[in-house]
Amino acid sequence: MVYQMEKMLREAGDKISGSERAEVENAIADAKKALESGDQASMDRARETLTQASHKLAEQMYKAAVRRARQEPVQRQARVRPKAVTVRPRKTKA
Repeated sequence: MVYQMEKMLREAGDKISGSERAEVENAIADAKKALESGDQASMDRARETLTQASHKLAEQMYKAAVRRARQEPVQRQARVRPKAVTVRPRKTKA
């Protein structure tokens, strides 16, 4: 889970706020310490904290994706224009 969160954080880049990033980084650091200690109760608390931080991170990433999606259709419409099609009647043999 720690590796997944580090990867998510890297992929998020600057799409999340500084306070959210710091919260996730702190949760990751606490989880690593808990893993090193080997204490089950400590690992459970760290996993719970990391899970909550991951939910907040996912929410921020989702909101950023929605904002981009709302802007993108307008940009696509400006670029794509349908081609004009001319239909001619077929000549039949008489």
